Amino acid sequence: MKRIINRYIFKEVSLVFALILLILTFVLLMGKAVSLMDLIINKGVRFVDVARLILFLLPSLMVYTIPISLLVATLIGIGRLSSDSEITVMKSSGISLYQLLSPVFAIALVSFLATAGMSLFLSPAGNKATKDLLFTIAQYKASVGIQERVFNLGNLPVLYAEMAYENPVKVVRVITSLSQGSVAHWVRVPPWQISCIFI
Repeated sequence: MKRIINRYIFKEVSLVFALILLILTFVLLMGKAVSLMDLIINKGVRFVDVARLILFLLPSLMVYTIPISLLVATLIGIGRLSSDSEITVMKSSGISLYQLLSPVFAIALVSFLATAGMSLFLSPAGNKATKDLLFTIAQYKASVGIQERVFNLGNLPVLYAEMAYENPVKVVRVITSLSQGSVAHWVRVPPWQISCIFI
């Protein structure tokens, strides 16, 4: 009897948890959809590479979506059982509140372990893989790594590049904004190495 009830409560909470996790992760990915679509449409990056970028980004997103999904799923699942008076019937049949919550504790433990694994291992590995993949993309798609006549912002000093073509060499005038002032210089590099000067 208790096993059947535990399975029932586990199903109620886990189904809602999975649905909310899927929706929240999708919503967070939509925040990056514009830049990802720009890579495919304007920069000519392969769809396979963009799919790999999304896969590498998922662990860092799920660090936030798993706990939120667990909270909302617990409130919805237990709230529905309470509104239908199912919890009252179970308690009147001699089942304690702690026994009713044991499936929820099991889901919470699994969610905790998954979030810890994402945060400690998968998320750092995904971030490193994302940087490596972006560097690889920039090597065969220079326009991804550098936007000409645009201030390229990042962790490094601000870069502004004016590009001129002298086949097969591209001449780049780079203006680097440093804390002491601005430095401008010309760099001659082959097109396939153009992104390397910004690394």
